[in-house]
Amino acid sequence: MVWLAITGSSCRLPPNRMLPDVGRQLEESYDAVCGQWMSLGRRFSKERQGWLADMPTAAVDICDFGLMLAWSNLVSRLARQEHEVLVVCDDPWMFRHLETLPGVTAHGGVALWRHRLKHLLRGYASRFKVSLRVALAALLYRPQRRRHETDPGAPAVVAYGHPSSRGDGYDAYFGDLILRNPQILRILHTDLIGGRIRTLTAERHSASFHAWGNPLFALTLSFVRWKPVPGDGDEPYAWLIRRAAETENGGGALAMTRWQNHCHENWLKSVRPRCVVWPWENHPWERDFVRRCGSLGVETLGYQHTVVGRHRLNFNPTTNFDGERSLPDRIICNGPAYLEQLIQFGLDPARLIIGGAFRFPSVGHNHYDPEGPVYVALSHVTGIASQMLAAIESLPAKCAKFVVKSHPMYPVDFDERESIRRTQATIPEFRGMRAVLYSTGATGLEGAMVGVPTWRFLPADRIAPDILPDNVRLPSITKSDIEAILDPEPEFAPVDWNQVMAPVDMAAWVRELGLPAVRQDVRGPAHPDGSGGTP
Repeated sequence: MVWLAITGSSCRLPPNRMLPDVGRQLEESYDAVCGQWMSLGRRFSKERQGWLADMPTAAVDICDFGLMLAWSNLVSRLARQEHEVLVVCDDPWMFRHLETLPGVTAHGGVALWRHRLKHLLRGYASRFKVSLRVALAALLYRPQRRRHETDPGAPAVVAYGHPSSRGDGYDAYFGDLILRNPQILRILHTDLIGGRIRTLTAERHSASFHAWGNPLFALTLSFVRWKPVPGDGDEPYAWLIRRAAETENGGGALAMTRWQNHCHENWLKSVRPRCVVWPWENHPWERDFVRRCGSLGVETLGYQHTVVGRHRLNFNPTTNFDGERSLPDRIICNGPAYLEQLIQFGLDPARLIIGGAFRFPSVGHNHYDPEGPVYVALSHVTGIASQMLAAIESLPAKCAKFVVKSHPMYPVDFDERESIRRTQATIPEFRGMRAVLYSTGATGLEGAMVGVPTWRFLPADRIAPDILPDNVRLPSITKSDIEAILDPEPEFAPVDWNQVMAPVDMAAWVRELGLPAVRQDVRGPAHPDGSGGTP
């Protein structure tokens, strides 16, 4: 009998009896259930407090509801086979869901009340902590209001607190746009709390959304919870829906989204910008933001700043229950490949334009060296990063050399050896790579665009979202067939940067924001990856 451990369950069973090729089978199951997730998400996004939750947006990077649906699909398929498979599951909601599937025989059980109590207590504690922190931030940064309220009608950029952004107006997402056009207001998202706010608001046109928050309103955030209402056809997913609600209610994300909505509502009413642009990913706060902008006559410009891919369903407007009403008036794309993908997701082509990639410079196809090391770009997900390390460590030291780059925000500790070394260089900076191994994020696309054979690692216990555009296909690999990365003559065609991305069209940005002529004498600092300024 073969076995399979799901939902992070730990067990001590013979490794050689584990279900083979789990990563690929899990991804196939996820592809099969994407439509179900979006359909359920669209309905729940209509509910009171459901518009605060991540599950209704089908955001695979944030919510694991799609992963649970994929596990369910995989177990259902295994249950229809002749041979028995032992499935180990210590998640109480998932266990009860699996009991309902045809062909599944359940043994034992997991107590539910302990997990519910833990989520309940942790949720109230998290939201109470959020309420105190944002109430203090509202009081501390209230004087910043006058920075924006004295300049009504100016265009504005909503920015996140990226480590590479600077107080002089340079922004990791928008490059030197503000430096070239200093009349643009920059308003910082509420996810940024602490001293970093003071750094990024050093320039007089920058302020924090916290400044427009009411400290008394902040004290109500402890009671923000999502309570999904069962509907027709939900019975097969009842336990998974309950699990999703308990998971989201067990943290502080709902409270933070509610605070962001409160702050941007007050900011919009007070400042009344002519138009607003932000890094668009169609998350809950963005949908509320667009609706409120529409009610006030504020034009909205979403910047598709990052990668999309077939698995990032939150970009798909299917889950927007009110359709175009919660989509930006215009979406500025970073290149032709992702613009085409958004069209395939169902967005109106008339709503889309290409503004260029601030974050992905073109660096040429001069990085490949068949005698060089394999570059391993570890995932920001610690569990996936650990599996990637285990996979390369399973190879004999004499086979190949590896250089390993941890995610800057989520470093992973490991022991260096002669065959496995750390590097701080990014893919555009590193010369002489034999191959690139990645799992999540844009590093795989970077590897393909610098002309290096690139492999996508599939973990055995979760989804590694495929972020590649439709015109780019890279081979996938699991721990069981990791040796394929050492192929001395891999079949690989370098990806043309211009088929995916586009150079920044500052004239298009100026036109969309309604700005005067572009300042040509201003250049941004070095690109965050060290490859230069604006491409």
